[in-house]
Amino acid sequence: MAQPKGNQIHVYDGAAETIPCPYGEPFPDLPTSFALISPTAGGKSILLINLLLRFYKDQFARIWFFSPSIKLDPQYAPLRKYLEKMADQDKEPLMFEDMDQSAIGKILDEQRKITEECRKRKIKPPQVCVVVDDMADRGDILTKRQGGINGGSWMVTLARERLVNNTVKLDNQVFIRTPGYKNDYGDGSQGWAIERGMPPKPLGSAWLKLKMRATNETKWIEYDITSAK
Repeated sequence: MAQPKGNQIHVYDGAAETIPCPYGEPFPDLPTSFALISPTAGGKSILLINLLLRFYKDQFARIWFFSPSIKLDPQYAPLRKYLEKMADQDKEPLMFEDMDQSAIGKILDEQRKITEECRKRKIKPPQVCVVVDDMADRGDILTKRQGGINGGSWMVTLARERLVNNTVKLDNQVFIRTPGYKNDYGDGSQGWAIERGMPPKPLGSAWLKLKMRATNETKWIEYDITSAK
């Protein structure tokens, strides 16, 4: 039976161009964003190295890596070697042991100019990658709202650059983690969590309130996060 036209999805001109991952599904097309979250020794570094050096190898013209362990962690040795071949680190550093906000701003400004110039020449802009790793202890990167979500929760805001209808737009992505209400620890005397040596966990949740705002030129969503007990 033919579907009603009203239920069909129409793709209009001007959508952002994408580049498929050579390995196909389940790896998304570029450009894309990843958030890798797990406990310590959960395999984040191994997965990240595989993404950059295997599944998306040679797909990025530049990779900027911000991590206090990028020059120290032995696991990152293959990645360091790859980045050193990508660019002269004395003239164009790609590895940063600190979250250099000025370097991030310079990268965004340069990529915006490159993208605009590529559009003028009607050529595809190069794909680039920015990695922020192991910054959980940085208060200016990973923040808790004062008087807001209880302990064990966090909120991360990441800047995002997109090409929409041949226009470069900047916005933010917000990642939020809240506790739950499953009390594995109990009174600390017995049970699966105690046998595994697990510490007590915070309990609770959060309210996420969204508000649509608009002017004559643009629209955006405001958000507010408060503790829910």
